[in-house]
Amino acid sequence: MLVCEHIQLLQSTYQDSFQSIYIKSKPIRCQACPFDSTPEPNTWVHLNNILQKKESIYFCEEHLDYSEKDCTYLNLSDGVLWCRSCETRYLCNTLIQSDLFKKLSMSKSPGIRGLKNLGNTCFINSVIQSLSNCKPLKYYLIENQNSLFFKGLCDEKKLLREFISLLNEIWKVGDAIAPEEFISSVFEQTQWFIRGEQADAHEFLMFFIDYLNENIMQSTRESDTIIEEIFFGRMTSSFTCNKCKTVTEKSEKFNDINLPITSIDIKDDNSYRAFLRNQRPNFQFYNRLIGLFKGTNVDISVNECLKAFFDPVHIKDLTELRQCDFCDEKTDFIRKSFITIPPKNLTVILKRYGKYTKPKYKVKFPLYFDATEYTEHNTAAYYSLYALIDHFGVVSLGHYKCYCKNHLDDKWYCFNDNKINEVSRDHIENLQAYIGFYELTSSI
Repeated sequence: MLVCEHIQLLQSTYQDSFQSIYIKSKPIRCQACPFDSTPEPNTWVHLNNILQKKESIYFCEEHLDYSEKDCTYLNLSDGVLWCRSCETRYLCNTLIQSDLFKKLSMSKSPGIRGLKNLGNTCFINSVIQSLSNCKPLKYYLIENQNSLFFKGLCDEKKLLREFISLLNEIWKVGDAIAPEEFISSVFEQTQWFIRGEQADAHEFLMFFIDYLNENIMQSTRESDTIIEEIFFGRMTSSFTCNKCKTVTEKSEKFNDINLPITSIDIKDDNSYRAFLRNQRPNFQFYNRLIGLFKGTNVDISVNECLKAFFDPVHIKDLTELRQCDFCDEKTDFIRKSFITIPPKNLTVILKRYGKYTKPKYKVKFPLYFDATEYTEHNTAAYYSLYALIDHFGVVSLGHYKCYCKNHLDDKWYCFNDNKINEVSRDHIENLQAYIGFYELTSSI
């Protein structure tokens, strides 16, 4: 096949015999498509970047840089070579047996960069890696970083500025990053955390989501900020008076579900003691919990914990009786919660810590779960896991690492500060993690 001088130049520079190219592989997702959860059927790879910079950068037809003329694209769907310099396309139909194919198959996707531990900062690193894989957050901040709002960020919003900068670096191909400016900004922003001391990843996550919500005040709807749009839903709790049967409701925003399941909480938390006591009708679940607390080797799923969380609870404890607005009696009641508006991104936290100990038990986070039955009108709510945070050690001494699914290559990676390795889906399904990050999807 005769090709243009530009492709011939690539041939002479990078290969002794530049063969016709046809790569039969699952199309890779476009890295510029926000909110996209399926592979783009026409995915183009920037051939010059692979050969010259060893970077695999993928684009769909919509996000190709049509202003860049001095380049060649390869279509991973049909094997077409497209020379932008002379606007000529070549249909290729043989499999390449060259260094180019090795570079295509072995090059890393963006988003796979470690964060160096700068002195007990693993709790921050794990949260930031997880949030960097939240697609709507990542795309919103990167795509709008040149807007007047973000360009005008002052020193008072240094942490936000440094987070956007770090996000940009994470989504480039390269070695591990030392996030000194970002880490310093965290400790300058709040006194909740002290540099050099260990802290809880969940506490940092709550702090950082609140910080983003307060400092990115651009609205997407009449009453929501962009952070509320991405992370928050609405949950309603109904309270049925056991005397007059009057039902009252309370609705509030939420962005996470905290599932308490430890034996320490049974002793120390009246609410949870009532919760467990009132699960007795669900004998199978209750007996398995008892087995866990006695040290029995029992597996339990987050699905079961969620079901118990949303099941009606008869609150009888004298310390928790509720004043009925209708009959004006302080009496026991039935409490039931349901999701009114499912959040687009839901965080599920297991309460793995007691006051002094970290009980050991097996609770698995599923790759997918169906929350439809927990919604007000059985509204379809399917969730897909995209990140996990795990903790090793005891309450006062330990280490965090996280696992994230890269949406560009659909692979799972373990981020242990600056160390990264690919892991299987089976490995993810068998972890006993602490925090799970889920995204709302159209189906399971």
